[in-house]
Parts: sequence; C-alpha cells; structure tokens
Amino acid sequence: MATSEFAVKASCRRLLGQKNAGSGEWACALVWRGPDRRTVRDTYDLFVTPDGCYTATASAENVGGPTLKAEDGSQVRNLLYVFEGCFDTT
Repeated sequence: MATSEFAVKASCRRLLGQKNAGSGEWACALVWRGPDRRTVRDTYDLFVTPDGCYTATASAENVGGPTLKAEDGSQVRNLLYVFEGCFDTT
C-alpha cells in the first residue's frame, strides 16, 4: 500500500479525567484503511513526558504482537507495536 492510501485519523483523550493537554497518560484511537481498503481501528496507549517525547504501545490486535513472522519464517520486530517519538513543542 502507498502511504497516501492509509488515510489515518487519530482521536486522543487523557486518562483519569485530566485536561486534554500536556504530559501524562493518553489513549489514542487510530482509524485507517487497511488491506483491501477495509476500515481498521487500532488503539494505542501513550505516555507523554513533560519535554514532549512519548512512547506508544498498541493495545489492539490488528497490528500484531511485539514480533511478527516474516515470509521466510524468521521472527522480526513489529515496528507498529511499540514506538517512540517527540512532539514539536516550540
């Protein structure tokens, strides 16, 4: 699939009833078009630090587990299961 075909939309909310801004624990739902153009919904748990960096962990089954089986039978790291990044806070 080409990147443009994914059409991802995210909706995030803070956990524990806190204001919807800043660091802390978040839950984000991603809705996107998967293989065969079917709609897929995945949920990620995010932990955001005060400097804007985060760790996202999949809590849905659609992206698979921490490792996936490659076509040759080997186990490979699933880059969509857990990933890190930083928001531009400037």
